[in-house]
Amino acid sequence: MRKWEKNYWLVIILISIADIAGGIFVMKRGQYVPEKICKSLAVVVLITLLIAMLMVVVYFVIVSCIGIKLVLHNINECNDPLFKTIDKYRLYWKEGKGYYRRQLQIINLYYKEGGEVDKLVKKEEIERLYERYDFLKEKSAFFEYIVTCASSLIISVIASFVYSMISEEKNILVILGVIILVIMLFGSVLFFRYAERGQMGSYKYMLYEYESKLLKQKIEKLSNKLVFSPENEKIIKMQNMVLKELIKIKDGEKDRKKKKVVEKDIVEISKLDLTNYDNYNCWEQQVYINGNKAYLVYNKEKEPKDNDKGEGDLINKEYVMLVNILNKYKLLAYHV
Repeated sequence: MRKWEKNYWLVIILISIADIAGGIFVMKRGQYVPEKICKSLAVVVLITLLIAMLMVVVYFVIVSCIGIKLVLHNINECNDPLFKTIDKYRLYWKEGKGYYRRQLQIINLYYKEGGEVDKLVKKEEIERLYERYDFLKEKSAFFEYIVTCASSLIISVIASFVYSMISEEKNILVILGVIILVIMLFGSVLFFRYAERGQMGSYKYMLYEYESKLLKQKIEKLSNKLVFSPENEKIIKMQNMVLKELIKIKDGEKDRKKKKVVEKDIVEISKLDLTNYDNYNCWEQQVYINGNKAYLVYNKEKEPKDNDKGEGDLINKEYVMLVNILNKYKLLAYHV
């Protein structure tokens, strides 16, 4: 829940509490409280109650509007700056002669070997590729989804209307006319999508499908490339071990503020890329995380004389953060 929502609901709750208190006071008024004051207070309670109810309605209207805006944004726009550039060509160019040819050229330009999309593959930015792929699939299927939903709704309404008409009407000619009308309406609803070629005369969905196919190839290429080395596997297991220990601490913590701090540290640990270092410029030291064997990676150039004390410079800032969090919860030991 966002901050403004929390504050909004806090105001509603406070008004409701004041209403309840005022209502109890009015009902349980003592003999020393003038009736005129009680009546005035009752009016105030009713007004504030209406305000609270109105605020609830306004809240749901605002949330609905925000939700609709977000849905429309997700359908029409891809948030990634690289892929936004591709979409701008579709936005500004009209669907006339040569439009689809030009769009295919633009897609091929970005997806060619060594092109802009390949740079994402090289950087292993799989999340950005997934986001784009999801956008293209949803964009391509959106028209069919809307048509299916609208058709189902219209057919349901027609069926209900026909049932009520036939139930009440006894004239066979009227019933026959209604049946013929219904058949025509059903036909219109079911087949209107085929009145024009493509999707309402547009073939943009084929561009989305073509780009999806190219993007899927890039994703598969990167997915096959993403494998752990034996060294990395060891590090990932250690990171998972740390997360497991922190989750245990969080689950056992009763103080809400402290629990939030632990949750924040869990997020930080999960974001760490502990495998991103030069294997030829490091050395590993065996340590213990809550009694379990693990390894820390240090800079080989600054290797200390006495390794057993855990001295020396860690290989990068990621490991510094890891060690700081482990020490914070007294999970790290260099000896059992």
